[in-house]
Amino acid sequence: MYQEEAEHVKKVLARNAQLLTKHGVKQMAVGLITKKEDKTKRVGIICYVTKLPEAQGLEPIPLEIEGVPVEVIVIPEGFKPRPFSSFG
Repeated sequence: MYQEEAEHVKKVLARNAQLLTKHGVKQMAVGLITKKEDKTKRVGIICYVTKLPEAQGLEPIPLEIEGVPVEVIVIPEGFKPRPFSSFG
């Protein structure tokens, strides 16, 4: 259902991944945008950060790149490996 759109977003992400790292992005993914204000179920770029770029003196992450929506998810403790047993 979303495969064609996801392929397009992957290409946009590949072209812009280096740009996003300048905003303090730690991880990036392609997925459905889940922001409350976006009810369209669009595929977009998901950026994971430990702090919002503005809090680090960096420029904010754009809301859209090449027409593709961007969602920012803050994970304050960062990415840590978890043992397989923690997945229930």
